[in-house]
Amino acid sequence: MKRDFFNRTSPRRDRPIIDSQGRVLSVLVPPPEDPLYQASSTRVFDKMMAEGKAANFSPGELSHKRGKGFAAINAGLSYGNGHKKPTQLKHGAREVLVSNLLEDPNLQRLAAYQDG
Repeated sequence: MKRDFFNRTSPRRDRPIIDSQGRVLSVLVPPPEDPLYQASSTRVFDKMMAEGKAANFSPGELSHKRGKGFAAINAGLSYGNGHKKPTQLKHGAREVLVSNLLEDPNLQRLAAYQDG
């Protein structure tokens, strides 16, 4: 099988990553044909970097099960891990940071594409 997942001359289409048993492990999906999408991606990156720097995370917040050297804050609903029903996550001292990110229209643009 020719591996041209990132060949920009090939037709725009989703490309599944399949294991030896034919199970879909992941799918590479091209970005939308929206001229503002790349600009939104760059703005979200810049905002996350600025918010992260301003947050002054503690060493403990920068070392967790997802890796080391960066912060990770869960947002949204949680179900499981002892919860009997879906529960809105609380962020304590990081509530303003999380709200600033989630209310950003550029992040909402990215999330709408990835969720849709």
